Amino acid sequence: MIRSFIIKLTCIATAFSIIGGPLAMYQVFAWSQMLHDRIPNQGLAEAIDSTFSGETPCEHCLKISAIKKDEKQPEKNQLPKKIEVISIAKIAASNQQVSLVKPPSVRLAYIPSSIHIPKGVILKCPTPPPRNC
Repeated sequence: MIRSFIIKLTCIATAFSIIGGPLAMYQVFAWSQMLHDRIPNQGLAEAIDSTFSGETPCEHCLKISAIKKDEKQPEKNQLPKKIEVISIAKIAASNQQVSLVKPPSVRLAYIPSSIHIPKGVILKCPTPPPRNC
């Protein structure tokens, strides 16, 4: 029972991490901190407006935007977007010998069916009789 609970909890935590949960929680913390700091000085309506407008971000919001910017940059060890295929013309131009080889095939032996059908069995499916309207 405890093992299944730990497995479920690990799966939930992994899924939460993959979809960006920690960064979203950090954003909610930043907004709540901004509201907490701005409401006494600006009032409720103006604090909400300045918090969610994005014109005056706090230090937490700047960190979040830097993290998002780093996530968008591609990694150096990724596969190239375009993979060049060697064409026959390039091989012919380089004077290399090319031979096409038939792939090996394996013939399967025929094994006759060992199921015997009795002669008195009807092989066709019966059709329903016509309906009298």
